[in-house]
Amino acid sequence: MSANSQTKPFLEAMACLTEFETSGSATEWTHDGFHVWPIVKYVLVKQLIAAMNRGYGPTDAFATYRGFAERRRPLTGLKGRLRLLKEYHRARALLPVQDLRKNPIWFFGSASGLSQLGDVTVSQHHHAFRAAFWTKGTSSVGLYSATEKADFSKPLDYGPDHSIDAFIQYTIKKARTNSIVGPYLEMHFARLDDVVKITGHPKEALFAFIDLMIGRTAHVIRSLAPVLRTARPKAVLMGNYASFYGWGLVYLCRRFGIPFVDIQHGLQGRYGGAYHFSRTPKGDWSVFPPRQLCWTQSDALAFRGPSPHRKAAVSGPTWSRFAEFLPADQAEVLELPYELRTGSGPLVLFAGQKPDDIYFAEKLRQRGLRILYRSHPTQKDLCPDNLEGSCAAALHTEFASKATLPALLNSVDGLVTGYSAVILEACLKQVPCFATGAFADLLHEDYETEITGLLRTCGDTDKADLLATVSDWCNGLTQRQAQADTGLLPIADALSEIGLDSER
Repeated sequence: MSANSQTKPFLEAMACLTEFETSGSATEWTHDGFHVWPIVKYVLVKQLIAAMNRGYGPTDAFATYRGFAERRRPLTGLKGRLRLLKEYHRARALLPVQDLRKNPIWFFGSASGLSQLGDVTVSQHHHAFRAAFWTKGTSSVGLYSATEKADFSKPLDYGPDHSIDAFIQYTIKKARTNSIVGPYLEMHFARLDDVVKITGHPKEALFAFIDLMIGRTAHVIRSLAPVLRTARPKAVLMGNYASFYGWGLVYLCRRFGIPFVDIQHGLQGRYGGAYHFSRTPKGDWSVFPPRQLCWTQSDALAFRGPSPHRKAAVSGPTWSRFAEFLPADQAEVLELPYELRTGSGPLVLFAGQKPDDIYFAEKLRQRGLRILYRSHPTQKDLCPDNLEGSCAAALHTEFASKATLPALLNSVDGLVTGYSAVILEACLKQVPCFATGAFADLLHEDYETEITGLLRTCGDTDKADLLATVSDWCNGLTQRQAQADTGLLPIADALSEIGLDSER
């Protein structure tokens, strides 16, 4: 793979990780009975991506973790063990244990995926799957993080929703950890210092953060083991499993023979950190999901490939499946704003990733382009302090935020974004994309079938005048015909393909 100036250090670090991974030291590494490397690799890769995005400069973002980890060393002696047992019990008490026992299917996710369906709030990532189970008479329970603005007061036919924020915060506060990562990697990882240098973090601070993630995973396992042992859910499904409670749940489900399903949340591929490993242990990683509901055939093949124990089915992007349930006034953009209906030239959706992206979108509009600006779901309430209201209005930000993503993609002639999962969603609908983020170059190797001829990435020479490059690309777009989602299995069939029977 050719590397540009921005991706080159990242790819060099990834080569170091692969070298360690294939040595055997990664697959043999366990703590408290579970494999450690998937957790360590995920954190390292995410920090390498963050370093790439900031130009590989140093950072003190993890400065406080070393002291926090020192204060969270394991308790010893009989009194210490009794105190830990109380803490595990208190953690369990923060979960809706009764509803977990009453509902045989458990869904975990983030409240950032909550959307309105008529007069109720549901998860657009989970709704289609929960509805499929309910159609066959099986109820489910939804457990969501980051729920500060969520409203779960209106009952849902297929089962209740709850916040798990208190459980997460308690675990973060109470989990304990040894010094795990540093001693092992220093002994077995010859090129460790090269990788750490590229992340920009001081070694001790980075290792302390990873130690805490491992300790929190162990705490979740100890806290939730009695619940999983007695409740025995029919299945546990989670969007984006890579979190300390996700790793803990995967491990417990494997231990108790409970199907765990990862619901694809966005772009995956070999450079995401959570799904690709050059070598796996016999029987697979104990904290890696054995099943996945995928967006594309490329994702399904990559997921199944390393282990015969894995199952994957293509259910498509969750937005597209959720759109099937929307009433007509939500499912389609029935009437574009007047200026967009009467204007000439291509209509372009700018999918922002950070608040300041709106300025770039406005500069494109000032060049005469018809631009719709949609901010990232987690950033939609964040606007630059000096942003004028007239700018947001001219970019139709309110309309673009309210319209569903599938409807927007059906209505535009092209997409501009940095590096976002919307790239893949757009390409699946045959919408041409321009990705300004250097990381998008790495998609060609993993999604050749889906993006060939549709994705334009940003080379080093383009950056000299990125605004002109993107503007010229937008002006070269031609009007397109909306493409319906094709080839998607019915949800019940996708569940059956990964070994879940939606019957009671």
